[in-house]
Amino acid sequence: MKFSTINTCFLFIVLLHFACTNSMDPEDPNHNDPDPVIQQDIIKVDERVESFMSLYNIPGASIAISKQEQMIYTKGYGMADTLSKQPVQINSVFRVASISKMFTGVCILKLVEEGQLQLDDRVFGPEGILGDQFGTATLTDQEEQITIDHLLHNSFGGWGVATGGDPIDYFPEYNEDQFLEYLLKEWDLTYPIEDTYVYSNTGYWLLARIVEKVSGTIFSEYCKSLFEQAEISTLHYTQFRQDDRQANEVEYYGQDGEEQYVYSIASRRDGDAGVVISAPDLLRAVCALDKLEKRTDVLSASSIELLRGNGPLSPNWGRGIGFWNEQGYWWTTGALPATRSWLNATYEGFNIVIIFNSKSNSSNFDSDLNQMLFDILNDSSIDWQEDLDQF
Repeated sequence: MKFSTINTCFLFIVLLHFACTNSMDPEDPNHNDPDPVIQQDIIKVDERVESFMSLYNIPGASIAISKQEQMIYTKGYGMADTLSKQPVQINSVFRVASISKMFTGVCILKLVEEGQLQLDDRVFGPEGILGDQFGTATLTDQEEQITIDHLLHNSFGGWGVATGGDPIDYFPEYNEDQFLEYLLKEWDLTYPIEDTYVYSNTGYWLLARIVEKVSGTIFSEYCKSLFEQAEISTLHYTQFRQDDRQANEVEYYGQDGEEQYVYSIASRRDGDAGVVISAPDLLRAVCALDKLEKRTDVLSASSIELLRGNGPLSPNWGRGIGFWNEQGYWWTTGALPATRSWLNATYEGFNIVIIFNSKSNSSNFDSDLNQMLFDILNDSSIDWQEDLDQF
């Protein structure tokens, strides 16, 4: 026993000596470095998220919050997969549905910034980017008038739910050429251009085709390459099929009869709804579009102003995002069967994103979700760890 105790004491002294001399070595790269700041749970955030999930039967969620381009809070809640009991991790990836339109708008504006496009360029027709050869379809005069900006602002008069349905989900087996022929042959525009706002997923699908035509690159690859500048690594475009799920992608849980649609969404839906990403990387994308100086923006300041720019029919819908200049913040959301995503971002750089792997069709779901996020951002009693940066 004496021998063991003596040896233990001796070992402790040697290790203590080594630690002290090593930390005082001026050549040591860790010399005098402060201890890393570790994220602490914030009960006032966690309770709000967990209460909302319980109320609406949401299995899993991921949240990320930043201030002045520092990620000060990120957390996974609940189950990524209820069958295997796999919890949501910080790096779990989710579909984000229509938040994908933000990425598409950014890609278009990057090409404009580089001089490869103009916002008033025509989409169809002999002088249009996509041309005028669409099988048996004949272009109408109005279709030939559609510009890129009309697609961005949903101001071209049709191809949306408000006009009898959005063509994007019809005939999912059609390839791009077949779908374009079908679209232009079978779906007339309902309203004159710049007459009525019509939210259109098909319009953003067309914008993705424009990115491909002008850049000579597959749309998903162009977008991923652009956002790699912002250190985003999880961005992926889904085919909406079980066998296309990423290694760290959550499972999705439909409610209210949506279960059957989770893996039957048309695979063509890239530019309008195809993004899969983690909450921290979605927050990185937000910080890459804020005109602040700490992190690299993927667009110039003038292009970011275009992203936030008013359309002719909607004072609060820009080119892929929504915004309220009077309140000093911008936002966008997404919804598909078993998916709900939401981001709110202030012009001063206080931002929050949240993604769920289920959603309710209750009439109060969206208003309660939006209120929860505003409550978190506006709760002055929360002691944020503002010296923490998890980017």
